[in-house]
Amino acid sequence: MVKKKKNSTVNVGNALTIEHVSRIRGEYDTTIRKSENIDIVSEKIESFDLTGIQLLYYFKKQAEKEKKTVQFKLKFDKDQKNLIEKNGLHLVLDLI
Repeated sequence: MVKKKKNSTVNVGNALTIEHVSRIRGEYDTTIRKSENIDIVSEKIESFDLTGIQLLYYFKKQAEKEKKTVQFKLKFDKDQKNLIEKNGLHLVLDLI
């Protein structure tokens, strides 16, 4: 029997874009099987697109489905935060 970790971290790097989704999702899928609480982290998001945002939404919904928790600890710059707020994404994903 594999012992589950209580907490784990998935580092998304500096880009939440379509080019990076496959790698990030693979790391998340492996982590969610082993952990109860997952932190999605980045020291600085330099770029993101709709596919990256959809991936974060998937993380949130998958965690809820499996009765686990996911917390976003992503560093966005001021302009990115404004864009996220203007589009209401902060209400759905608790990004800022």
